Amino acid sequence: MEIRTLRPLPQKAQDTATSHQLVRFDASQCMPEKAELLDHSVSRRQRISQGLQQDIADVLSEAPDLLRPMAVWGRMNVDGEELKHFTKLPSKVLAKVEHSFGVVCTIGYELEARSRQYFDGEQYTRGYLLDRIGTLAIARVARRSAVVLRDEHHMLRWAPGDACDDWSLSGQTLLFQQLPTHMIGVNLTGHNVMVPTKSLSFVLLAGRGMKRSGCTIPCSRCVWNGACDEVEDVAKRPFEEDDLISDRVQV
Repeated sequence: MEIRTLRPLPQKAQDTATSHQLVRFDASQCMPEKAELLDHSVSRRQRISQGLQQDIADVLSEAPDLLRPMAVWGRMNVDGEELKHFTKLPSKVLAKVEHSFGVVCTIGYELEARSRQYFDGEQYTRGYLLDRIGTLAIARVARRSAVVLRDEHHMLRWAPGDACDDWSLSGQTLLFQQLPTHMIGVNLTGHNVMVPTKSLSFVLLAGRGMKRSGCTIPCSRCVWNGACDEVEDVAKRPFEEDDLISDRVQV
């Protein structure tokens, strides 16, 4: 995908609720730390050899140049009644919905392609480690997107396919019909799977009296990999919105 040069939006344009926004994140802010990568990749009983240490150092150094963290989001033209067709969320929750924001984010194709090159060259450890970095990175992009949107609203995060009481995977079509996902190079297959695979989508529901709901699945099975705000309170985050976004533009 050809990436456009983005210009920061004037504040008034950022507040336009009916528009879509394309956002580019700073790749360095989306990278996992070495300890996090080890925690998600290596058994605690496994001895970390000198060779593995070198592989870890090399992929952590290589990965930032392979990340293209971007997101597109916007207010969805649906109401709580329409959303009932895609979810098992309680009616009392949906009745409070005043508006919803759809979000699709990705880190692009390049890291995924480089990981495959390592596997094809039988450098399996590096291929695996790079793939894990991608999984952790897209979770960070998704969380940062949610942070930016939730700062001024009480919102409930809602991700396709997360759990039985979240919205159905078929709800992806609704998202992709309403967001210009082609602008960040993300497409949807006939089976409602996003390409590139290191992409995530979710919906934020906003309304009076809307409260965060507890997560229904363990972190080990979650595509957010423990990077969601159920694990770390948004109010205590060690970063500000301006630290997260490289560029933002109205589309």
